[in-house]
Amino acid sequence: LPISHKEYKRIDLQILLDSKVPKGTWRAGYANTEKDICLFITNDKSHIMQENLKYDNSLHSDEIIQWISQPKTYHSSSVGQMFIKHREKNMKVHIFARKYAFMNGNKTNPFIYLGQADYYRSFGDKPMTILWKLRRKLPQELIQEYINYEKRGKMYSEFEVFLIVCNYLGTIAFAASGALKGIKYKLDIFGMTLLATMTACGGGIIRDILLNEVPATLINPEGLYI
Repeated sequence: LPISHKEYKRIDLQILLDSKVPKGTWRAGYANTEKDICLFITNDKSHIMQENLKYDNSLHSDEIIQWISQPKTYHSSSVGQMFIKHREKNMKVHIFARKYAFMNGNKTNPFIYLGQADYYRSFGDKPMTILWKLRRKLPQELIQEYINYEKRGKMYSEFEVFLIVCNYLGTIAFAASGALKGIKYKLDIFGMTLLATMTACGGGIIRDILLNEVPATLINPEGLYI
């Protein structure tokens, strides 16, 4: 089996997983053998000309990854059922990701093996949007690299910018209210800082814990920085 967080090219995986198809023919977003399914994610989509093929494959938490199928795949199709029922079919799912498709000189970049995953949830048809749950959580340094790349590569619409600004202003307002309460009760600087942080971020952390999700503040700590 592939080794977690090691780099692989598609042709290496064909050899490692004993693919029966000709070497070099694994070029799509997924490929499979009789026992394994490999899902491939490329973060940068600048090499893709068709806008409808620039899928939002993204990280939801340190163990949940969103992956979008080919346009023709739907839940009741044979490929859709292979994804959903892979455990019943004794097929292992492996997820691979990379930042860019090509390096200097137009050579293809390898993928980093994120690990083995299981079907978690899905919605939509043609294409299917599937959430996969990694069997081992991603290390924080790999998550930060993934998130930092997404920030650099993403262009926000005016409405998204508006929501981001509102979120920042709300965080600042809640932090200020907590700090003012600390001043009222004559707390020291540590107490005021702690109260401001709890007021600004505590509600969101409690919400995510109740939803059985990793708190967003721990994955993307912008709220703490503010």
